[in-house]
Amino acid sequence: MEADWSRLSNIFVTETSKHPELFDWLPTGPYDQESYTQTFNTVARNNPGAIIFAILLKRWTVRRERRANGGREAGDENEDGGVEVFEVEDGTFAGTIGLLNTDLGRSRTEMGHIVILPRFQRTFVGTHAHGLLLQHCLNPLSSGGLALRRVQWQANSLNKTSIRAAQRMGYQLEGIMRFERVVPEGKAGVRAEGEAGEGKSMPMVDANGQRLGNGRHSAMLAICWDDWMVGGGRERVLGMMGRD
Repeated sequence: MEADWSRLSNIFVTETSKHPELFDWLPTGPYDQESYTQTFNTVARNNPGAIIFAILLKRWTVRRERRANGGREAGDENEDGGVEVFEVEDGTFAGTIGLLNTDLGRSRTEMGHIVILPRFQRTFVGTHAHGLLLQHCLNPLSSGGLALRRVQWQANSLNKTSIRAAQRMGYQLEGIMRFERVVPEGKAGVRAEGEAGEGKSMPMVDANGQRLGNGRHSAMLAICWDDWMVGGGRERVLGMMGRD
């Protein structure tokens, strides 16, 4: 296991360092090996309520939809009319996905640490990885699932792409939690400017004298057992996986 961690984390750091924009909306990253090891230890290895999975592919032919015309570079066309086709070998690393803030007593968990390498975005990878985890979390015990009642997803309220991705998988938007967290410098956030005067603008220093970054309004979405088992959520996700 330790050898797998060393190899896969090295691939993760190497590949994501080429695309720092992958972390624009995430609370941490980009990483070097040391900072990712520290983050992994804190978030997952030393946390019984969290686990991060590497997304590894079987040998397969991958079809990747190209962006709309505005996102293509000149000459970025092929005979498939906007679909790139390529082969991958067994064990190809495509990204990560995880379960965070798991609480069996409250029968809930949270999808997170989702990082899909650019080469595998707009392919089956994200849908299948997410769908497999939803089945694992929400299917009944008799079907090999964990029989949880709730899987939630949090996103920066400014990140409309993430919110739409969750809704596509069947999550329902439950609300916006205002100033739910502090974001590091350089990350997208909000800053509420108040009136001039003591206590009338957003605090930018904590009680220990440490400077704070901007705030984040977080969208809270969830898919619950009844959405999954009664409301057609499972069939919806299985259908998406079948199409992809």
